[in-house]
Amino acid sequence: MWRKLVGIGDDSGKKKSALLELMEKYDLLVKQDSSCQKNEASSKPPTVCYYVPSRLQVTTDRNADPVISEGSNVFYINFFSFLPGGIVCRLMARALEWSQRQGDAVHSPALGRVSSTFYADDQHQFRLQVISKHIMVSVVPEEIVGDASSTRTTANPNTTAKVKDFLEESLADIKKTWAPRIQYTFCIACPCASGDQHYIDLDKFLTDDSRSVQCCRGRLIAKVPVKRKFCQPLGATSNPAIPDPRRGDNCYNLCHTPRGMCCIIDNMNFQLARNQNRQLSDRGGSDKDSEELSKTFSNLGFVVDVAIDLGAADMVRYLRGKADAHDRKKVDCFVCCILTHGGLGKLYGVDGETVEILEVTAIFKGVGCPALIGKPKLFFIQACRGSDRQVGVPNVEEDAPEEIRQEKTLPNEADFLLGYATVPGYVSYRDTRRGSWYIRTLTDMINKYSASLHILDILTRVNDDISEKNARGYKQIPAPVFTLRKSLFLSTLGDH
Repeated sequence: MWRKLVGIGDDSGKKKSALLELMEKYDLLVKQDSSCQKNEASSKPPTVCYYVPSRLQVTTDRNADPVISEGSNVFYINFFSFLPGGIVCRLMARALEWSQRQGDAVHSPALGRVSSTFYADDQHQFRLQVISKHIMVSVVPEEIVGDASSTRTTANPNTTAKVKDFLEESLADIKKTWAPRIQYTFCIACPCASGDQHYIDLDKFLTDDSRSVQCCRGRLIAKVPVKRKFCQPLGATSNPAIPDPRRGDNCYNLCHTPRGMCCIIDNMNFQLARNQNRQLSDRGGSDKDSEELSKTFSNLGFVVDVAIDLGAADMVRYLRGKADAHDRKKVDCFVCCILTHGGLGKLYGVDGETVEILEVTAIFKGVGCPALIGKPKLFFIQACRGSDRQVGVPNVEEDAPEEIRQEKTLPNEADFLLGYATVPGYVSYRDTRRGSWYIRTLTDMINKYSASLHILDILTRVNDDISEKNARGYKQIPAPVFTLRKSLFLSTLGDH
């Protein structure tokens, strides 16, 4: 089959591309990062290569003794009944993809059906080895070569925690999507040394404030030595006995790199609308908003894409293209920032035509963008929602035309947040030199509190700050609405 796939002619190129994308989406293959291919002498573009985990050779006996390298941190994933081969292949595929995303352009993975080794960072590799109903995970430090000899350091606990977090997230997603009946737990080998190797749940060592864990023979095992091997990555709570509030079932899990896409539509020049006798002024200062949003979300690990001066139809076309792109990638979150003139329930393109906000948000519902099902979708809209004019403010403009009507903007689906610059029926203010009140305050608060507050708490602080602003007696208050099911921390473990 694979040989036939590679040999498809040019007339079938689209089918081949679609098939490859589908296989990537379902963890059947992983594209090799082109930066790993060294062919500097050739002017030809690099050959596109793929890893196919299901075709890996069995180079190690599944029942052979495990290989434990000196200085490594070791833990196990214990599958209670049996370990399906399909789960192993999917986990290998995700490990390959994750390893490439860590920035490696030198090391090639050492792959086998039973045992494979991957790049973790510049000082570590991690190995997945299948042993009966278990997967043994080893975080292995690189050797340090000195003048006379080479030595191996001890694995960094932060790297161990990073690998463990990745595996937890991957298995949770595989279980949810493909194998809801599989049962597994993360564990370590019991240190009691009582004959056959057996295991203790790792969470018993990493949670609560007790000092020890009782093993199978009643012996008390101190927690501290284990915790030191699995300490939280930088930025986590200083007391490892206290669960980090950004983790767990009550929070959206942001673990991929990049986190997702941040799309910014910045409509500034409305000359086309004025040519059609639409009284829409240019939006001076909006470029400052776009610049601050780009900087903020880039720093949070999002890929930022900015589109400038789009008509109404082009806005919809642009966002549909982004939804299609997301359906082919593993992402954690989607952010859309729209900076334009607006009315109640609608947004203006630079051509003076309007698009319903509900139409914009509905593009990213599960039917149109399955990759974002269950994941947070954030929309920040700097536009007015009415035409109550508040004039007489120097260097401050309004983002409103003159029409007010009924508004419906939030999809009847979970995991959406719409952050509006103002409440229904009112204008929002934008300084022609410094940008809008809303976007300037939003980016300031995200930059300041993303490591400690979830998004709704941040938006509450935004409301409080803007409510204190005063321009000759005129006020503004933002109005977020949402169907989020969990807390969302934009800055997660390891970011700070």
